[in-house]
Amino acid sequence: MLLQLKRLYRKSFGDKLSVLHSSESRITSVVIDTDNGPILIINVYMPTNYGDDESYEQYLDCLTKLEAIIVETNCAHVMIAGDFNCDTNSRFYPELDSFMIEHRLMLSDKNE
Repeated sequence: MLLQLKRLYRKSFGDKLSVLHSSESRITSVVIDTDNGPILIINVYMPTNYGDDESYEQYLDCLTKLEAIIVETNCAHVMIAGDFNCDTNSRFYPELDSFMIEHRLMLSDKNE
């Protein structure tokens, strides 16, 4: 079954917005051209931790695909939103934390 991507954004942004196509169904991303440089916005639904090796490998694979998008677009600003399926007690957290540090990102809902 072929799914059609519906684009929902204000028409006035049409000439400033580019949808990035990905083979990963868990990731949707757009680039918005602004006066302060391009902004990469990514929406993600990360794999769930089922406690097995397969879910861990899927999580790492998704992080790798996120990294590829960030590197390939070379945008001035990056925002990733969505469901990371990870909290500070998760076995995924060290990988997510390392990814965030490497790309100079911050978790906005993390209490320190």
